[in-house]
Amino acid sequence: MRRLIPITEQFQHYLESVKESFWGDLYQRTRLAWEKFLEAESLRERDRHLGVKDYERADQRRGYRNGFYTRRLVTVFGTLKIRIARTRQRGFLPQALQRFQRRR
Repeated sequence: MRRLIPITEQFQHYLESVKESFWGDLYQRTRLAWEKFLEAESLRERDRHLGVKDYERADQRRGYRNGFYTRRLVTVFGTLKIRIARTRQRGFLPQALQRFQRRR
């Protein structure tokens, strides 16, 4: 009959650190993926509105690109820091974030 060997305290600490690093890394990667996705969606909406891609000219009636502004969104994965694309007339907050907007 086999005897079970008790887990040492050192191994328990090692196991806990592996779990923490795995879940921490997973949350970090998920947070970065959401940030990239929402920024790309904002860029797509701006380009769709203007009708041209980067470094292409359009008629002046449609407007001009005017950089980005930053919006923070608190989630389960931590605070997302999202760059929202804008033109001179308006910003392009992604549709997924419209309902979380606190000000208009």
